[in-house]
Amino acid sequence: MNKTSAVLLAAALGALAGFACGTPAPARCSVATCGGCCDATGTCQGGNSLAACGLQGNMCSVCGVGQSCVTGACTTVAGSGGGSGGGSGGGAGGGAAGGSAGGGSAAGGSAGGSGGGTAGGTAGGDAGGTAGGAGGGLPPLMFDAGMPPTVPITFASNCNAVQACGGALPGLWHYGSVCIEDTAFGRIQQLCGGAAQTQILNKVGSASGAVLFTNNQMARAVRGSVNFTATTTNTTCVVGFMGFGCTSLPALLGQAGITGTCSLSLPDGGASSNTCTCDLSFAFNDMASETYTAANNVITTGSNRTFEYCVAGTTLTYEETTPPSVMNIARDPGVSTLSRQ
Repeated sequence: MNKTSAVLLAAALGALAGFACGTPAPARCSVATCGGCCDATGTCQGGNSLAACGLQGNMCSVCGVGQSCVTGACTTVAGSGGGSGGGSGGGAGGGAAGGSAGGGSAAGGSAGGSGGGTAGGTAGGDAGGTAGGAGGGLPPLMFDAGMPPTVPITFASNCNAVQACGGALPGLWHYGSVCIEDTAFGRIQQLCGGAAQTQILNKVGSASGAVLFTNNQMARAVRGSVNFTATTTNTTCVVGFMGFGCTSLPALLGQAGITGTCSLSLPDGGASSNTCTCDLSFAFNDMASETYTAANNVITTGSNRTFEYCVAGTTLTYEETTPPSVMNIARDPGVSTLSRQ
């Protein structure tokens, strides 16, 4: 499972590691280098096939029975995904999808129960209630409980590790808070002489998203942005070396998906000849679906990412624990909390 992993910030910043000496690192399959999707070997795929479906450098998904790959998302064909489930009215389309969250109430219940047949299938497919109903994979995440709220991203030196306790996951969860650790910005500091010469200031961000779990599959959709200021007195980044310098930093950062402008100025806007100040931002829009297992308080996804988690009442808290060597991208930083719908 990915975090908002808003949250894709660490993945983007990871691409900067090789630029510290002024020589671009080899391109990796990531949100910064792949317009399609990254397969299990770290290779960028087109992202428009049933066997490798996805966009913007996310992990490729394998579409299930009754689905097609539409604009990088496995989509259930209307009328086939929730036909029998929605038509039989009730919990249907939901099945293992978690009852009301997966579509028992919204798709399988009211829409499917009254419509039946093809109408139930169409309603179930549109509302996301056919998750598992057709025996295939999850459709793109649809929000039966309405659109999730936009929540602020907080930043901290330590986001407080999750006290893993396990718990039942099936259902629909909306993000309630996202915390990103300051170490996620370490690659920019490393690029320009380290923390002693480069400061990250004015961090602010927001995110909105949800995760849908069935008994063995999950779908996640989240979008958001992070804005911050970077100031550096590092000679290489201010004056330039091998073609780099303050005015060249935006092009370099752009290779990691970070956009903005840099100029020779003080953080308060005053003129300066030895301080490079950059106003930067990073946007993300992540949608993915894959299988998962949950055991010993750890979620393990089909792509071998691991997350310690705890379900306490209607709150889910999780933190990624994937060994860095498993994925060809950086781990998602910090801690996220979600509320059951």
